[in-house]
Amino acid sequence: MIITLIIVAILITGIILAATLSDDGIAIPFLVVGVVGSIFCGLIILCSHINPDARLLQLEVKRETLVYQMENGIYYGDALGEFNSDLIYDQKMNQNPWFSWFYGDYIMEVEPIALEQK
Repeated sequence: MIITLIIVAILITGIILAATLSDDGIAIPFLVVGVVGSIFCGLIILCSHINPDARLLQLEVKRETLVYQMENGIYYGDALGEFNSDLIYDQKMNQNPWFSWFYGDYIMEVEPIALEQK
């Protein structure tokens, strides 16, 4: 969220500089960074919030599959640890004010898989 707001502030600064100064050489870098950054951030935000129900369902199916494999002793490799670490990372980034707009809220509804102690 904060990164996006900073980029928008850079864009607004570039627009103000271009409107008030007769020399556009100072405003051009602000405008370029602001426009490119705004487009980039906008696309990432848009893509992260498209169809959250399907993404939630996909995560839940993957979680249930890994739980089933773990309960029956047939899971392979580090898929369980990878799922948990990716999920926890995404949940932490969703709570981070710098990046929260880049992650959907649906990620908070999925629980990490509790690994059994043997």
